[in-house]
Amino acid sequence: MPRKSKTGTPNQPIVIEGDCPSKKNGRILTGKSGRLLSIPSKTYKTWQTEALRQLKRYQPISVYPCALTIVLWGATKRRYDIDNRATSVLDVLQDAGILEDDDWAHVQTLTIQHGGLDKTRPRVDIWVDE
Repeated sequence: MPRKSKTGTPNQPIVIEGDCPSKKNGRILTGKSGRLLSIPSKTYKTWQTEALRQLKRYQPISVYPCALTIVLWGATKRRYDIDNRATSVLDVLQDAGILEDDDWAHVQTLTIQHGGLDKTRPRVDIWVDE
């Protein structure tokens, strides 16, 4: 699925290997100093750590605003909320310094799609069109 940026040069997707979990679902509630805190699950933290390691090989997006297409390839047929997983991807792209921000001034078009089932290579493909 190669695409061309506005400059006309072909680009390759940013790929995060592994089954992307939702950051929103499965949160852990814990008490600290009399306050209730909601923190991401261990599954999300493990995926985030691995995703950040993988994303070190990619350069930051340099032209804004941009358009992102996120393609989610799942390991199982289990149903999931596509928007929650997209939030996980956007947050980890920001944590890695690849995406400056996910507000409308930086990302004006966001396309999210379920790529299908890939038991041997679940992943996220992120296409950036500048």
